Amino acid sequence: MNNFSIEGSILSRIDGPAAVVGIDEVGNGAWAGPIVAGAVILPRGKLKGLYAEIKDSKRLSATRRVQLAARIRSAATAYAVRAVTAHEIDATGQAWARKRVILLAFDAVLDDIPEDCELAAILDGRDLKKLAAELHDESIATNKADDRSLSVAAASILAKVARDHLMHAFDELYPGYGWLTNVGYGTPDHAEALAQLGPTAIHRRSVRPVAIAERQ
Repeated sequence: MNNFSIEGSILSRIDGPAAVVGIDEVGNGAWAGPIVAGAVILPRGKLKGLYAEIKDSKRLSATRRVQLAARIRSAATAYAVRAVTAHEIDATGQAWARKRVILLAFDAVLDDIPEDCELAAILDGRDLKKLAAELHDESIATNKADDRSLSVAAASILAKVARDHLMHAFDELYPGYGWLTNVGYGTPDHAEALAQLGPTAIHRRSVRPVAIAERQ
């Protein structure tokens, strides 16, 4: 069960005004569409109603995620959602694009807190430890952060809801790829559509199946 203990531990090690932002990104590994990052700062002591309800967004129904996203935005001290496009991912590589979208989300919430308030972060993935240290000395990057941290779980929900909304809109522009259900990931129906219809403007040419489809 995710809770606020990681956030509390970080805050206890920082002298003076401070906040902790949970950041999580979705869309890594997709064949089409953006990588989207959510960033959330939650207030201490006012979250009892969310503790039992917020879980990793991947285990919630789409309807429940939308409902919880509204509650998170209402309860949050600050929040942001940012994205990097398929074109940016192709131009820079997925690893760099992932770091960039995290930085964009971090900077966005940093603008919403007092200037004298230090901001540390919790990132999802131990491979992001170097980036976490660049954000603040007390920032951490840990695997399964969306299971362990309430702020990261909340950020995951905002990111997933925002990306799903974008992919549903893209489904209207580019029908036939099944994006209402696969939201751009490499499912059998997406692969079949890619072979028949070819790639769209929002497909990632750096992904092998997309590159192969474009050459055919």
